[in-house]
Amino acid sequence: MSGEESLVVTVPGYNKEEGLNFLESVAAGNVGAGVKMSSFGHSIPAIRSEYKVLVERFERQLKIKMSQNLSARELAK
Repeated sequence: MSGEESLVVTVPGYNKEEGLNFLESVAAGNVGAGVKMSSFGHSIPAIRSEYKVLVERFERQLKIKMSQNLSARELAK
């Protein structure tokens, strides 16, 4: 990851799949459904905000790389 920022965010879950499911729920705006999710209510806005910032940064970086007419392989790297 030359020159790129790396960020680790702790999310609720007992394994990688639960963590990913949680982030997908946050991105979809589905958080808050069910008793289990209600315990995360105070931290959801901050997590959602940080997730949004990361996705927007990724989109900006991808647009820049796409404007450079890179091959699909180069974009994937």
